[in-house]
Amino acid sequence: MPAFNEAVHLAAILERLVEVVLPQGAVMQVLVVNDGSCDGTSEVVSTFIAAHPDKKIMLLNHTENKGKGAAILTALPYVEGSVTVIQDGDEEYDSRDLATMYRILMERDLPVLYGSRYLGGGRRKRSIYPSFYYGVRLLSLTTNLLYGQQITDEATCYKMFRTDLLRSLPLKCRGFEFCPEVTALIARRGVKIEEIPIRYTPRSTQQGKKIRTRDGLQALWTLLKLRL
Repeated sequence: MPAFNEAVHLAAILERLVEVVLPQGAVMQVLVVNDGSCDGTSEVVSTFIAAHPDKKIMLLNHTENKGKGAAILTALPYVEGSVTVIQDGDEEYDSRDLATMYRILMERDLPVLYGSRYLGGGRRKRSIYPSFYYGVRLLSLTTNLLYGQQITDEATCYKMFRTDLLRSLPLKCRGFEFCPEVTALIARRGVKIEEIPIRYTPRSTQQGKKIRTRDGLQALWTLLKLRL
């Protein structure tokens, strides 16, 4: 879980994560990367860890803000499980969906599974910013055209991977462009990306949403250059 100035959300997110009951007796490990926050993020996570000594939670710290991709690369060597999923440090996603994703990935022996905010079923809301909604749809369409996929939500946070697959990818992106990079690299391996519906409650920039138009343009460029 990359976290940059998300102290106000972290205790609630962590509480929901540790309450998730995974099927097949699996145990959840939570790796939080404090990405150079200055709002008490590290203290909030440390306090939660101290209050839940029976849970597998680890805090990793960046001394400066490096980006979402950099945080994921920092955490990856510490992953103990055979499956890895990304969790944002806000409350837009519902962690209960992780149990369903894990069950389907294991039952169908999938290498990767995305949680889509735009497939039917479940409770979800369209982004409050039309530009964000249509930008995500454009990224999905571009992915499908360039890489022969059939996905509806390339930019979703809930990307679940077999850990050995994720570790085998030559990941380089340090920011939000991690998402299109990992999608493109997996698609170039000939892997079909499957999706299931998930719940989604969008937040505004006033509530802390950090994605901006430039991030969407950078994501689009990442998809294009990795196809060249």
